[in-house]
Amino acid sequence: MHSVFSRLLRKFPESAHTLRRTQTLTTVGLFLAIQMVLSSYGTIQVNDSLKISLAHLALAPTAMLFGPVAAALQGAMSDILGFLLKPTGPYFPGFTISAALGGVIYGLFFFESDRKLWQIVLARAVIMVLVNIMLNTLFLTMLYGPSQASLLPVRALKNAMQFPIDCLLLTAVSRTTLPALTLPLLIPTGLLTFAEPLQTKAEGAGNSVSRRGLRTEPHRLHREAKLWFVREQSDT
Repeated sequence: MHSVFSRLLRKFPESAHTLRRTQTLTTVGLFLAIQMVLSSYGTIQVNDSLKISLAHLALAPTAMLFGPVAAALQGAMSDILGFLLKPTGPYFPGFTISAALGGVIYGLFFFESDRKLWQIVLARAVIMVLVNIMLNTLFLTMLYGPSQASLLPVRALKNAMQFPIDCLLLTAVSRTTLPALTLPLLIPTGLLTFAEPLQTKAEGAGNSVSRRGLRTEPHRLHREAKLWFVREQSDT
């Protein structure tokens, strides 16, 4: 238990370290822009206190690539920018905290992990229960009055209905979209040089690995790119 807790805590300084690189900030800005688009066009606003959104699908890749600190920053910025661009009520800092906390939770589960199905399901469950149902209902009660507490069963039902859809979409992002995005994101930064030592190492072990083979194995490509990226950061 202690080793698991220590491993989770180590993700915060490692994630913060990635923010020192311009490439990280640029990529986070890209996913932030995608999140803002999803917030505007991928959201169904039922009323001022209830909405169905797919914007978290742009937050998860940041958590997967750069960890809890970067994802928390993107989450907080998306809430602030969302209020400035398309306000649906008065600004309340509690919702900014909720958005940042969602990024932290994703980062703790997804950063430097295999992102297995149980991790995706558990991460989404923690966010839905802790953030969406509990914290956001509390903040709505503080903002609009005790009458908002009566919406708790409705909010719980909405999250329960959306839960399997969210897990399915997050799995798709992790298994297909994210590996496919890794290659074009790394090309401008010169990080594809990781392919050379990988190919040399594989050939030395008696396995022929070509660049074409790497491109046709997105899971392997993404894993090797991330390991190379983290290793390079630790050396700077």
